[in-house]
This record gives sequence, C-alpha cells and structure tokens, in this order.
Amino acid sequence: NDLISFDVELESGLNLGELVNFYDFGAGPIIGVKQGHTEKMLPFSDNFIKNIDQDLKLITLSSSIKTLIN
Repeated sequence: NDLISFDVELESGLNLGELVNFYDFGAGPIIGVKQGHTEKMLPFSDNFIKNIDQDLKLITLSSSIKTLIN
C-alpha cells in the first residue's frame, strides 16, 4: 500500500499513469494503473520492475511490458 499513488512509467519515459490498486488472483501480484478514466492491469514482478524511487514516487517498468498494454 505504500506505493499507491506512485506514477508508473516505462524505462523509455512513457507515462502509463498512477498506481491505484493491487490485485492478487493467485498467479502473482497485479497492479492497477489508471490514466484518465481507464485502468490497466499489469503484472508486478521482478521480470518487469526496473526501479522504484520512493523519493520521486515513481515506479519504472521494463519497456518489454508495452506488448501487454496495447
């Protein structure tokens, strides 16, 4: 819950939105990232997390996750 309201972006700098929720359906944690009125659900695993900056309130994800958001 400490990460709720953090901005989420790709390592390329593309802003994906704000982290608004965590989900766990049994296959691993999922984050809900909201941009505008749309919430996207993205995997939250070491495979995709590049950096979490507590000071900037910024989560940077691997650009390879982009294939899951289109």
